Amino acid sequence: MTAVAEALDAAFSLRQPNRIVSVAAWPVRAMVRTRHPDLPVTLDRLLALISGVGNPVRRADALHFLLEAVHPAGRAYRERVLTPFREACRVMRSWKRARHLRDMACILHSEDPDLAEALLSDLSERPFDRNGRRQVRQAERWIACNENLGPRAFLGAE
Repeated sequence: MTAVAEALDAAFSLRQPNRIVSVAAWPVRAMVRTRHPDLPVTLDRLLALISGVGNPVRRADALHFLLEAVHPAGRAYRERVLTPFREACRVMRSWKRARHLRDMACILHSEDPDLAEALLSDLSERPFDRNGRRQVRQAERWIACNENLGPRAFLGAE
């Protein structure tokens, strides 16, 4: 059994879907790096699993990890995860909403500045949310200075 298969087995042995998806992000990233043929099936399974989680904060937390994991696989994979991520953020009533949207805008900016701007405008849709305005300003500073952009490395150097 390969390390990726063992890691996926370990992830799927967990009980909570959001934790399964979060833990599975590392083997998914490894699958992306090696162009593993089971990546689409694994991603479909994880997305189906997380779609049943009622708590949007837990859904967004897990989808954030998964989105960073599939980031290098290209736009089609990113969009498959980004759609449910944005939906979870849209209905979320938590301080994490602003942080998730800010971070994802910075991650996606180099590939798709228009999409990054759309995520920042998602933050601005709630005018009463001071945290959202602060996160938009921080993202704009990071983008202008080319800091904190792109996905994080999984387990060290990629």
